[in-house]
Amino acid sequence: MNNKTFCGCWLGALLLFGGWAVAWAQDPEPLKAMGLVVPYRQSELASRTDGVVAEILVEEGNEVKEGQVLARMESKKEELNYDYYKALVAKSSNDLVAADELFKDNILSKTDREQKAIEARLAETQCQISQESMDEKLIKAPYAGIFMRRFHERGEAIKALERYGEIVNIDKVYVVIYFDAAQLPRVKRGQRAEVQIPTQGDTVFPGTVEIVDPVVDPSSALFRIKVVVENSDHKIGTGTKGQVVLMEDAHASATK
Repeated sequence: MNNKTFCGCWLGALLLFGGWAVAWAQDPEPLKAMGLVVPYRQSELASRTDGVVAEILVEEGNEVKEGQVLARMESKKEELNYDYYKALVAKSSNDLVAADELFKDNILSKTDREQKAIEARLAETQCQISQESMDEKLIKAPYAGIFMRRFHERGEAIKALERYGEIVNIDKVYVVIYFDAAQLPRVKRGQRAEVQIPTQGDTVFPGTVEIVDPVVDPSSALFRIKVVVENSDHKIGTGTKGQVVLMEDAHASATK
């Protein structure tokens, strides 16, 4: 083998190796991690005032709509106050109509007419306050979901801000995963992901990176990501594990 042939072979090997190196740099291994599936929304429901549970309207495990009443507390005094002020609103409204007629006929002074208007507004305000007091005796669902747990029974006392129950929404779920801080530049909000749940066999669920925690935990050097997955049929159970693969631009184009 002459020198030219040897140099040519060596140069070719370098170019081939260089091509592999460039290809590897441009198409790194996709980011993968195993994470925990958690509800998209989960809340503890609290009473807004002291009272006694008078009526339970929704049992554990029932689906509920946003604003649906889950329980009623004893509210006889509040109902009586509301009825009183509702009647007072009707009376003051009629008095104001009569005062307007008398004022037009120059029988009633402007000052007396304004006094009737003030009384009517005060009655409306008091009625709204009493209605709010009644509404505080209701425990409602803040959003649509599943009523999971109840911590009080009928006849039990409950204090203001004390928890009554729990509600979750799993129409979507999060898969919470963690990566090393060095990978932070490779993760973006809105990035596509593929999720596999062991309990669902080989099914691949499309997901999207919704939350990227920009704060790296100093003790572990990891940062948190939340990938959201549609779950309208509730097939994916929370508390299970999920394998997540983040689809980067170069890797995504190669799999189309």
